Amino acid sequence: MNLKYRIQYNLEQLILDKRVGLGIAILSPIIFLISGFYLSGYSRVVGVDNNFNDIANYIKSASAGDETTESDISVVNDKSAFAEALEPIFTEPKRLFTEDKKLDVELIMVGVDESGMLLSPVNWNEGGWYEQGAKPGQTGNMIINAHYDTNFGQPAAFWELKNVKVDDKLTVLDRYEKSYTYIVKDSFYVDINDPTRLQIFENEENSSTMTLITCGGIWLPGQSTYNKRLVVKAELLTK
Repeated sequence: MNLKYRIQYNLEQLILDKRVGLGIAILSPIIFLISGFYLSGYSRVVGVDNNFNDIANYIKSASAGDETTESDISVVNDKSAFAEALEPIFTEPKRLFTEDKKLDVELIMVGVDESGMLLSPVNWNEGGWYEQGAKPGQTGNMIINAHYDTNFGQPAAFWELKNVKVDDKLTVLDRYEKSYTYIVKDSFYVDINDPTRLQIFENEENSSTMTLITCGGIWLPGQSTYNKRLVVKAELLTK
């Protein structure tokens, strides 16, 4: 190879080497970034447990009295939301019966009239749950009334209530067929003119009770009612 071609060859080789070096210099950061991204992504996939433990430790430390941050407030709000979601749901009663089923009554909702008197169901064979009272299982006084007999003296919904005794168990089903068991604590008669008769409607603040009411005593033809009311008081049997 003569001197002319040798110089040209060396010059081309030098240019090629520079291009290769420049290409490597340009591609190296890109390759580095891609490699780092890949490895980082791989670490996130196989490191789920570690990330989860970190979150759990964060929540634990936040509840231990660390300085409150916006993230802490978010966690507290989430807990409050879950707490509200876990609160029991109470619905209106739909059926009441004794263990022997001699008393077995479908229930409807009733209110009061303009004078404040508790209304009774129109149907002789239905019981009336007072809509402002407690629901099954709920703290308070669940009030249910029903007729003792019909206008012709035939047995009505609460005909058998007079045979319910202390320690008997009563079952109430709510709208979703969930059952609540109440145990009878007392059974007594109240005169319709007794000045303390309305005390049976008092609400129970710290317990779940049920008050059943029907007619009893002697029939008063002039007033078209009985002279007494049979009252059965029961308390929720907790499991």
